[in-house]
Amino acid sequence: YPDRLSKPIHTGGCHGLEMKYGLRHNIHSGYLRYVSHFTPTLHTKVAAGFTNKSVFLFANTYHFNLLHSYESTYVNFLLGGQGSYKCGQISWKNIVRSDRLNMGIELGIELEKYLTDALLLLFTASCPLSFLHAKSWFSYRLSTGFGIAF
Repeated sequence: YPDRLSKPIHTGGCHGLEMKYGLRHNIHSGYLRYVSHFTPTLHTKVAAGFTNKSVFLFANTYHFNLLHSYESTYVNFLLGGQGSYKCGQISWKNIVRSDRLNMGIELGIELEKYLTDALLLLFTASCPLSFLHAKSWFSYRLSTGFGIAF
């Protein structure tokens, strides 16, 4: 296994797709993320997914590279907006109910391990901070997944 990949990964204009599985308290979640690199040290990820409790998740996070090992391993700090919406019977009353929608910010650390030029493994530990629900304002999320870069 070489220490360096054949092409630089974290470059401006690089894009990717990621599929992740996460655990938060007793809630399991799966989501997809689109990745866009602005510079070698800054990229954004837009995510959407669902949980086993019929909750729709969404987030837009910015990732700042803290350290890296050659071109194959990156440790990133993430910061951004996150939210969730509890799905149920579809009616106008249910859509506008404030107890179904939750918004906040997300802080965390992410490890990216590139296996090839296009395939990577992801490990994330994050802390979503919610603003709309006082009883669930602090939480944690552990997730793992894989991605492809193009």
